[in-house]
Amino acid sequence: MARQLPSRFPVAGLLAGCLLLVQATAVQAQDAAAGTRWTFTPIYTHSGLSGARDDWNQLDLDLLYEATPRVLLGANIDWRERGAFDDTLYTGSIGVQATDTFWWHAAVTATSDADFSPEHIYVAGVEWKSAERVAWLLDYRLHEYSDGDLSEWRSGVTVWLSDSTWVTARYGDGDAYDTRGYHNASLRLDHRFANHQQLSLSYANGVDPERDPFVPGVLLTEADYFSAYYRLPLRTAVDLILGAEYEDRHDVYTRSGLSVGLVVRF
Repeated sequence: MARQLPSRFPVAGLLAGCLLLVQATAVQAQDAAAGTRWTFTPIYTHSGLSGARDDWNQLDLDLLYEATPRVLLGANIDWRERGAFDDTLYTGSIGVQATDTFWWHAAVTATSDADFSPEHIYVAGVEWKSAERVAWLLDYRLHEYSDGDLSEWRSGVTVWLSDSTWVTARYGDGDAYDTRGYHNASLRLDHRFANHQQLSLSYANGVDPERDPFVPGVLLTEADYFSAYYRLPLRTAVDLILGAEYEDRHDVYTRSGLSVGLVVRF
């Protein structure tokens, strides 16, 4: 249950404040060998948008605690500034390895005085490793906004091409306000190099809930999203994260973002 490189676009799979807790990699084994049980990951993202829109800023503070070798607890604070508006999302999460091949996870997010984010997000999901190199994923997400709810099922599969390379594909089927269905899909490639550096590439397409504070009432929009993140060890228990994102939210805006962060284990 290792901490993955981020993918914070809703379609791409790491939501607004929810932690991905259940894809085991070599990092977890390294951390356990080093005797570390805490992982703190601050990431800052600055984005420029098309047209006359103000820049966006986001600070994501993620804390994970390995309570036991099979139980991972998480807390997350996600601060988002979009022009004159800002939201802070608070998330608590848990991931449990129930058997050698089965994991489950859950998370609850609350936003204080939400301007454009959901007031609450509830997530529950499972992962089943059916073969040595294949794992099946299923998540349910409920987004509660002041004017209605959105629910979404996300199914997926992770295939390990080798011990150091794996691909994750996901498909989302959602329902907004019990009146409109929507769909999205994403593909992500992760590769871990021999020196423990890691590259993550993501592409996502489809409709997802993303409220624009400057367009009241608009919630579901279609987008294409691309990202590249690189994790570089600096010292024994500290890694540097560098990332770039590009988002084309059709007929609404384009966004280019740069991210920098750290992974600190103790």
